[in-house]
Amino acid sequence: MDRDWTTVTFDEYQLIFYDQRASGKSSYDVDTLTISIDGFMDDIEGIRTSLGFEKIIVLGHSWGGLLAMYYGIRHPENVKAMILVNAMSPDSKFRKKQEALLASRMTEQDSIDQAQILGSEALKKHEAGAYEDLFRLLFRREFFNKELADNLILTFPDDFYARSQILQYLGRDLAEYNIYDDLEYFPFPTLIIYGDYNLLSNEVAHKIDAHIPNSELVILKNCGHFPYIEQKDAFFTVIRSFLK
Repeated sequence: MDRDWTTVTFDEYQLIFYDQRASGKSSYDVDTLTISIDGFMDDIEGIRTSLGFEKIIVLGHSWGGLLAMYYGIRHPENVKAMILVNAMSPDSKFRKKQEALLASRMTEQDSIDQAQILGSEALKKHEAGAYEDLFRLLFRREFFNKELADNLILTFPDDFYARSQILQYLGRDLAEYNIYDDLEYFPFPTLIIYGDYNLLSNEVAHKIDAHIPNSELVILKNCGHFPYIEQKDAFFTVIRSFLK
């Protein structure tokens, strides 16, 4: 199975951004049994060993933050440091509360726009553009400044629907989990970044910080789920400071 990654330079650091299993340009011709936390861990470890790195700094945003934490639990000896950006909750029980909070942010116009997209021929035909419109609408609720949602780059492959069906198998591992206690054994420094408008900032951010021994928590003001858009300068300043 092929998986795709891109390498760019970030100051003196090399940033490797990869398309996760069955996502983006990576193949989705996979055994569905590998659509699991273990399978995703194997991918990160495979990239590390393929590129010949002894230790890596792992940065994960949102769902990627949960993956980063799992990787730190499974392979602590291979992690030099970790950066968690608005990371998904380490406890599945928070999901229902999160969904309720998101629903409360839905405006009347959002509901009208969503109904139009859901009822469109484009979505019924599983056109990538329709999914881009839908997700941009949904993500708007996670911006402190809603106008900046248009700056979010969303690129969906033509076969997005088929890929999304494959990724549904992750539900087996995400139905119920709690890894808070495992975070207490992280031997590496961890930077935790949350926007103050992010759904998880008040509860989850501080709880993660309390469970990781060598952690630093930064809450960015007037910022939602995408700090690299809403508070770009502050976001990268915090990361550069941590890496030094």
